[in-house]
Amino acid sequence: MNNPLGNKLYYSISEVAEITELQPYTLRAWEREFPCLRPRRNRGKNRAYRERDIGIILLIKQLLYDERYTSHGVKKKLKDEPELLRQIGPQMPSLLAKAKNKGADPSETPHIATEVAKDIDKEQFRVVVEDVKKELREIMDLL
Repeated sequence: MNNPLGNKLYYSISEVAEITELQPYTLRAWEREFPCLRPRRNRGKNRAYRERDIGIILLIKQLLYDERYTSHGVKKKLKDEPELLRQIGPQMPSLLAKAKNKGADPSETPHIATEVAKDIDKEQFRVVVEDVKKELREIMDLL
């Protein structure tokens, strides 16, 4: 079995937090937010993440942090493009490599506007801006 993470079948939330460089509370929140992320529970009710779960987390992280999608945009993208989830297995090595290289040298991190301009075409950027406007309007309505 070709497992880029190692020889384990299941990982604890603390191990996954270390691998993905996310906090455990973020992982728990994403479980509630994204229906595609549902790690198993062992007898002690602890989360037991599989390699596929870690791949989904890395994909969500990439869409949120690198491609600047909103959480609503990520849910819509994953729903509209189910092949992204089907391709998790073959993408694991590249997702892991991206996750490991992100924190390598902070001086090489581009300015946010530059990164957005590079990574998102104009149409995607427009959609993201519209999503943010909508979310801000909803927040204003709550106030």
